[in-house]
Amino acid sequence: MIIVGEGSVGKTSLVNRLVRQSYKKGQTRTEGINIETWSVALKHQRQDCQIKVNIWDFGGQEILHATHQFFLTERSLYILMLDARQSEEQNRLEYWLKIVSSFSENPPSSSPSTKSTTIPSFCPQ
Repeated sequence: MIIVGEGSVGKTSLVNRLVRQSYKKGQTRTEGINIETWSVALKHQRQDCQIKVNIWDFGGQEILHATHQFFLTERSLYILMLDARQSEEQNRLEYWLKIVSSFSENPPSSSPSTKSTTIPSFCPQ
């Protein structure tokens, strides 16, 4: 799983939540690439199993964007993180979608957004 997006949108916070079930306010931004392994317990045909997901957390600083081409593959799941307080232009949505789609015709992807100031109605308040 490869997590991309602009700097300080919450990529590392997502990784920490998935891997360690933790959140650190004021998380320092990733310089370069951070690779973590996430063990996921699944039930398949009434049988428990574990899968390991390698998560690649890419720093979002502009200077690092040129390095992405060496790591992005068509066999990856892409997570494009967005800051819900920013516009499409500020999140550079079109740019990131072009980057991801340039490595695969139909890459599996998801685009969660972070830092929203509203609570969805299905969440208890």
